[in-house]
Amino acid sequence: MWKKLVKRYVVWTGRKPGVYSSWWACQKQVMGFHGARFKSFTSQADAEQAFKVGYVEWSSTKLLVQERMRQGIIKKDSICVDAACSSNPWLLERRGVRTSDGKELFRSSAYKMWTVNIWEYIALLRGIKYLLDEGKEKRHIYSDSRTAMTRVKNGAHNSQLQRTSENALLKKTLDAREKRYRDLKPTSYVLKRDTKNWGEIPADFWRK
Repeated sequence: MWKKLVKRYVVWTGRKPGVYSSWWACQKQVMGFHGARFKSFTSQADAEQAFKVGYVEWSSTKLLVQERMRQGIIKKDSICVDAACSSNPWLLERRGVRTSDGKELFRSSAYKMWTVNIWEYIALLRGIKYLLDEGKEKRHIYSDSRTAMTRVKNGAHNSQLQRTSENALLKKTLDAREKRYRDLKPTSYVLKRDTKNWGEIPADFWRK
């Protein structure tokens, strides 16, 4: 029998740190709170353990990522991209960071409309553009979205979301990016981020 997925939210730094059973309850503790630290989990036990050990110890798993970079399992000379929204399909952002140290390389302002899936695809195209502009088109890009990766492979988004006056400029920009990608046929290597073993992608917005 199908089992409903459990979602628990840990707030390490916020108005009232703790473990919460809904995003709404978590959001009240972190939205507008400078330096908030929070994360979603799919197990009550995992959430309680993460809260108990504290953010510093929990995030020390990032040390394993650094080790995997040294071993060549994770490509050190790479970038990561991701997208997030405050509701779906409403205000969206995307950004790219350097995998090795999390340094932000580019970030968009918030846009209205379109879905997170499309925006993750746009983030991936923007990452490829960044590497092309920097003359680093043979470098790797990590994404945690298989859908975005498939769309890049196919060279088109094929979204059925209705076009409106609010997203007309975004649509125009996307069409231009897709055309440039198809014309130039860049050699950037797009890889799937193994979030299960490596943790959240460094470009994550921490809004889960």
